Amino acid sequence: MKRWGERQSDATGVFEFWRTMILACIDAGNRFMTPSEVAREIKPVSVCECTQEMTCSTFGTMSHWNGNVMQDEALRKIYRLEKPVKAAHDKDLTHVWRKLQSADHFHYMQKENSFTPYASAFDAYIYYMNALADLQIRVKRESGKPVQPDPEKAS
Repeated sequence: MKRWGERQSDATGVFEFWRTMILACIDAGNRFMTPSEVAREIKPVSVCECTQEMTCSTFGTMSHWNGNVMQDEALRKIYRLEKPVKAAHDKDLTHVWRKLQSADHFHYMQKENSFTPYASAFDAYIYYMNALADLQIRVKRESGKPVQPDPEKAS
């Protein structure tokens, strides 16, 4: 929802639409829940298996997040840190690891992106990889074990 304020002005009526819709839902007897509340209160009835990436993006494709080599490398490396981060049982490391998975980081690495604080997609990639390297060092220091090297670069 944060994107509404970035790409839509109040003059479009979008904020009033959401205010009205939320109040109408509540008036109809519905309530809003956080994902944690849903997990606590509603028991699953089956497993939903997603074998392909999906997006609700207006772009209709995932290419804005994983459409180039920089994005692919960044995604591979952040996902590779999952086990070492979780094994560390450190709330701060977990917090940083989760923040580095924000879709915005990968979107900024998309070459035709006008909504970025960086001068270029490459700059976004460099800043991200520096932050990721810092997290890798912290994980290594915490665990006493090196993070698994990238198998594609090991040869």
